[in-house]
Formats: sequence, C-alpha cells, structure tokens
Amino acid sequence: MLVRILLDTCTVRNHLHGLRGQLDFKAINSSSEELRFSLPGGTGAELIEQLTKGRITWSEWINGIPAIESILDQRWPLLPTGRQLAAIAETQTDIAINIEDERRHLGAVWRQLRHAKSTSDLQCIERYEGADRRQYGVTLDLSRPYKVCKAERNKWIHYIYHIQSLVKSSGLRNPSESEIVSLMKKDLGTQPGDPPDLGDKLDSVSRMIARLVCESLKTKDAYNPDAERRRGDAFDISLLFYTSLPSVVCTTDQKLVNRLRGTGSLHSCQVVSVDECNQLVRDGSLGTLVRAFRTPDEQHSRWQEAAYYNWIARGRPIGDDLRDWFDAEPLA
Repeated sequence: MLVRILLDTCTVRNHLHGLRGQLDFKAINSSSEELRFSLPGGTGAELIEQLTKGRITWSEWINGIPAIESILDQRWPLLPTGRQLAAIAETQTDIAINIEDERRHLGAVWRQLRHAKSTSDLQCIERYEGADRRQYGVTLDLSRPYKVCKAERNKWIHYIYHIQSLVKSSGLRNPSESEIVSLMKKDLGTQPGDPPDLGDKLDSVSRMIARLVCESLKTKDAYNPDAERRRGDAFDISLLFYTSLPSVVCTTDQKLVNRLRGTGSLHSCQVVSVDECNQLVRDGSLGTLVRAFRTPDEQHSRWQEAAYYNWIARGRPIGDDLRDWFDAEPLA
C-alpha cells in the first residue's frame, strides 16, 4: 500500500540545523513499504520566508536540503493546500481543479526553491511544461510567503474569535470540548458542496479547535490566539486537513501530538512525532495508521480506475498501459 507522509516545517528545520529529532534516512530508503514523502504547501511558504529572513542560512540550506530531497516524492514534492487540497481530499465536492496542472506547477515551485543558493536565485524563472504541453514559467514573489503567512495567522485569530462568539450566542455556559465540537459540526455536511461525511473527515480539525476555544474561554492567559508564541498555531491546524486524504503527518512538535491525542479524534493516530515515525518505518507499519480510513483494496481500486480513464483519454493505445498506471499514482 502506498503511504503518504507529510513533513512539517519544524521537521525540515531540525534536519537543516542539525538538531535532535532527525529522520532516519537509512531506514526510510530501505523500507519495504511504498512511502511517499511530501511537504505541505504551507511548509514551502514558511521555508521561503525563513530563508529570506535569515532564520535558515543559505549554507544550512545548501548542505542540508539534498538529504530531504532524496526521500521526497518526485511527483509530489509539495502538496496543494487550501481549496485545491479540499478538492483532492474530497472535503468539498463542487471544486473543479486540474490535478495534473497542480502537480506540474508545484513541482516547478519546489525545483525553484530546492536549487536556490541565494535570495536572488529565488527570483529566477523556473520553466516547466504544463499538462497542455505548453511552456510556463514560475518566479517566486518574495513578498508573497510573508503575506500568505500573515493572512493565515489573521484568519486563524478571527476564526477563534468567531467560534467564541458562536459559543456565547448559543447560550452555553462553561461549555465542554464535546459541546463545542457538536456546535461546530452542526452544519457540516449540510451545505452545498459538502460531502455527507464532512464532519468525520474534519474530525481532528474540529476537535483541536474546540480544545483551544475551550481553553480560551476560561481565561485569556490560558489561550490567546493573538500571542506571539501562538503564531504557529494556524499552520499546526492546517496540517490536520491533510489527515482527510488520508495521510500521515510527521512533526517535531510533541505538544501538538499530545494535544491532538488528548482530544480523542478519529484521526489522532495519523499525526506522529519524528521518533515515532522512525520506529514505524523500521517496523514496516506506517501503513497501519491509515488503513482504517483507506484500505489497500480501496486504494488499488481507485488507482486502477484512474489509470483506466487515463488510457481512455489517450485513445486506448495498445501495449502502453503501464504509463497510465504510473501517471495515475494516487496522492494517498
């Protein structure tokens, strides 16, 4: 079974800085499982921001990124986020995207970032061929990662305040986490574009937010989304959206792992620490974390169907079916 693993920003930075909590590259490269490592789109934005601000030195990047590159899925080194992820993870059914266009564009973005040796290199044009066989170019707007990160943080702060307001207007006094979860899930699956099981798909997101909102309603000091030390929360929560693929998230943030598991979320097993990830890789058991959400048979069936439609679209050529199989490799 193919297993998708997302590496968060801290996991990459730990490696670049030579800190504790390193990935076991030897075990990964010799694994008997079909492992596919990728970076979330938000991680790409954070890495660009940190490189341009000197939080990661170019020397650290040049010397450290080849090892990360060696385990990344060359088809999907970066995964989509936002509405594109919602379409791929089927948390929204009314969003139409060209997944091949997304794959090629994100691949070009990663090549631009991976091979950069200075800030000026990030502003060069990276050429690539689109799904329509036309030539395109990617150039990174260095102000955009900062704007994206700031927008995500602001959106997160406003959303916490929105849920707080929703709780208060509902008449709940000293609500429990489960009551807040029920309130948040009330309309999930009922709006246009929502799949019926949207509440289950976003269970980890809802429960994590409910826990933080529950804390914030007690005292502002318990949880304040405006606090500087909480600036990474927006990206922590964004990681949880990938569990609906389903996939495994690998992080160095043990507090995030513990907090999520404390919620009792259906998907809490899909977020693991680096040490846990290494042990699961050595045991050949990473796939067990997602089989309750997508079985090997289901994945194979989806893969086979996608390959068939690729073959149809190509005019049903004879003796070239393996191309369609490899081109249709699923994200998860």
